[in-house]
Amino acid sequence: AFYRTDINACCINAHDRRRGMCNDIGKARCGKCPGQGGWLAATRQLRELVVLHDDDRQEKPAGNRPREKTQRSREAVDGLRSIAWFHCKRSALAFIVIILCLAPEGEVSIDAHSLPEDRSMAVSLTELQSTISSLLRTEQFKDYAPNGLQVEGKPTIEKIVSGVTASRAFIEAAIDAGADALLVHHGYFWRGEEQTIVGIKRKRIELLLNNQISLLAYHLPLDAHAELGNNVQLGRRLGLEQTGEMGRHSNHPIGLTGRLPRPMSCAELAAHIGDCLGRDPLIIEARLSAGGASQIESIAWCTGAAQSYIDLAVQAGVDAYLTGEISEPTVHIARESGVHFISAGHHATERYGVQALAAVLADKFDLAHQFIDIDNPV
Repeated sequence: AFYRTDINACCINAHDRRRGMCNDIGKARCGKCPGQGGWLAATRQLRELVVLHDDDRQEKPAGNRPREKTQRSREAVDGLRSIAWFHCKRSALAFIVIILCLAPEGEVSIDAHSLPEDRSMAVSLTELQSTISSLLRTEQFKDYAPNGLQVEGKPTIEKIVSGVTASRAFIEAAIDAGADALLVHHGYFWRGEEQTIVGIKRKRIELLLNNQISLLAYHLPLDAHAELGNNVQLGRRLGLEQTGEMGRHSNHPIGLTGRLPRPMSCAELAAHIGDCLGRDPLIIEARLSAGGASQIESIAWCTGAAQSYIDLAVQAGVDAYLTGEISEPTVHIARESGVHFISAGHHATERYGVQALAAVLADKFDLAHQFIDIDNPV
């Protein structure tokens, strides 16, 4: 058997599932990769392989086949083995692929028309919400907005689109991407906001309801999670070594402390953050006379709008404090306290927790997942 499609065009062996990119072509997942439409690709490739296997076997004996076909056959077998082993825990289809790839020619006969139609795996909205609530322990948090399902759409989910904020631009992009559910950090119904569904909020929710798309939002539980949380994920993104915690909210840490990969000046740290996050941060340097470090080694951080926690960073005795936003009083506190202050962007610092959570869900339920970034300079 041989396979017409160029196996090297897919990223089966180079797929970086954590970042959701095809490393070998530097673009979004190609659709053939395990974890992103992998079931669809495996089914489609198996159907073509079986047809070509049958046609080729009838065409001429194996000993008379051109060397090029033999080589392409080996490439096809290797590629399909990769797909099959990934899916072997989920489906009998994988075992068919393995048998077909390993069995001597002529000893396996499969009717291509008997194979299942291309399809994606799905999970019920109820199970998806229950899984997230259990994972993030949402019941333990007193939050500023409801955590969980905020707008109900279709009862089954095949594709999740994740993002930071459920803005209209994000919803429209998710509709174009074929989303069944949106997973965000900033949803709706915040404490103190207008409770009536009018104006901007009506237009956003109308889009969701008309397209039967569910909205799931998780705020503080996603900030604080010890593995998937925004704080932990940002630290890993920046290469920080976590050494402790800073502050508590609902008996969970609201910030983290740690060390830089190496001692850096303020300028070097700004460049490092800019490279990691794709935007230049604002740095307020502490006065050396107030004890500001010329070389930054220790740091505390809390994503989002946590500029008021600079006092906690001062108490922690670190050289610098990083968060998303800045306020007028923050500048003076940083200069006078001896702690350098870094404002790296509310949006920019909170892009990573929701992606990590969505990746876990996509892997667990074999769902398609796409992260859509609606840029925000704040």
